[in-house]
Amino acid sequence: MKPAKPYILLIPSWYPPAGGGFFEEQAGMLARQGTSFVVLANELRSLKKFSFKDFFHSSPRVVQEGPLIVIRKITWKIPYSEWLNFVVWTKVTLSMARFCIKRFGLPSLIHAHSAHWAGEASFRLAKKYAIPYMITEHRGRFTAFNPYAGKCIKKWHKRYLKKVFRSAASLAVVSPRQADTIRLIAGKECMIEWIPNMVDEQLFLPRQDIPLHPFFFVSVSVHEWHKGLDILLHAFARVAKETDNVYLRLIGEGVLTLSLKQMATALGIDSKVIFLGKKRREEVAAILARSHVYVSASRIEGNSVSINEALVTGLPVVSTLTASSAGEIPSWAGKLSPPDDVDLLARNMREIYLSYTVYSSQQIRKAAIARYGTKVFTKKYLQIYNRYLC
Repeated sequence: MKPAKPYILLIPSWYPPAGGGFFEEQAGMLARQGTSFVVLANELRSLKKFSFKDFFHSSPRVVQEGPLIVIRKITWKIPYSEWLNFVVWTKVTLSMARFCIKRFGLPSLIHAHSAHWAGEASFRLAKKYAIPYMITEHRGRFTAFNPYAGKCIKKWHKRYLKKVFRSAASLAVVSPRQADTIRLIAGKECMIEWIPNMVDEQLFLPRQDIPLHPFFFVSVSVHEWHKGLDILLHAFARVAKETDNVYLRLIGEGVLTLSLKQMATALGIDSKVIFLGKKRREEVAAILARSHVYVSASRIEGNSVSINEALVTGLPVVSTLTASSAGEIPSWAGKLSPPDDVDLLARNMREIYLSYTVYSSQQIRKAAIARYGTKVFTKKYLQIYNRYLC
């Protein structure tokens, strides 16, 4: 297998099976429009999943995954040292890139998804081979929208991110609120384009006409602290205490899954909270279409793919006020509250339940497709790519 020339070397900071399904979906959509990619999928894997078979399989694997050529390798995670993992991950990614270039020749453009961690490898490759690189920033920590975000950027991050942002040929963000932080780190005025995460409107179809009894809230996220699921359970417990009719569907899993189940039991809502586990994209779309309201209690977000998917489905959204939701969820599409505010989140959930029929699913979907749909997404990226592929 060989990529068509010219091709783009895609370096995501994370990639399936370790999250990042939207990177795969977005690249696949662009590939079907005629763009040629080779993806470097360097999976940072926990030692808890260690196997001798994977450990001694040191050579990169080249596989055809749909329209994408993917070069896969595993980097074993070193406990308790983000910096050391960053150094090792970057070194392995550079070796994968050399393998790719030896096999397929030089790419015309390097596209890094998130500067932390893929930016450093992209910077070094660009310097060595005189290839331009672009960065699309996804991480919510760059929003500086609330106290949690800023604490996620450490001093050693800023030292290498400064050169990475300053040297990029193109910069894109998934939320306009990331731009100021990136310019501050870069130490100069940068031209930054806003390209929100894409949703395939042919996959996420309009919400089905379902009865109001029972009434389903739904949330999709990895079960980690920054997603605020502890706050969501406490808020939902207050709503469920007043209304027998409501249920909460949680799609996803993670390190906090067990403690969240225990919390639901302690709050007396274990019969009302449905833990659905990890689901394929098609299954997520089907569950959203059979739900009434999407709810997010995230503490930090860049541009939530799950919120975008819910809006494209036509669901009204109850969300915390993060960079992902601010300015993107008008009053006719949902309600917002500050992160960690159980009282206001519960009140918004209760109010949207009581006034559910005033929300127009068609209006919500139409506006969401205009912002997140495949046509507008591919048009923006192809305009950037064509600067370097012509």
